[in-house]
Amino acid sequence: MIGRAAAFSVFRKWRDEEPPTRLRFDIELEVISLSLECSVLRVDEPLIGVKVATFGTVEFIFDNTWVFDFTALDAARLRLEQRIGRSPDNRRVELGEIVAATNLSTGTQAIFAEIVRDVDLDET
Repeated sequence: MIGRAAAFSVFRKWRDEEPPTRLRFDIELEVISLSLECSVLRVDEPLIGVKVATFGTVEFIFDNTWVFDFTALDAARLRLEQRIGRSPDNRRVELGEIVAATNLSTGTQAIFAEIVRDVDLDET
């Protein structure tokens, strides 16, 4: 588990990189499941705003009922095939740093995963 300040520091780093870091965002709510490829546009604690390609922006408010976890798959020295995931449009991608936010009152989990690069089938 990491503190709120550390989690928002990662969001700011992703926002400030040039070009902005591509992310895969996943969340399941009672009646909807979202999986988006996006980049961080705004970090104004407790708000995170993301840009979703040409579709616009989505903003999330992570109030004090949310806690955060951080994982860096590349630093964990996992083999490439263990760091491979799918983008929302089903491309194979290498994932890097991950911030997972969990709401303590509902159990809802929101996952932000850094997309390091697209991966060819021949690389794995």
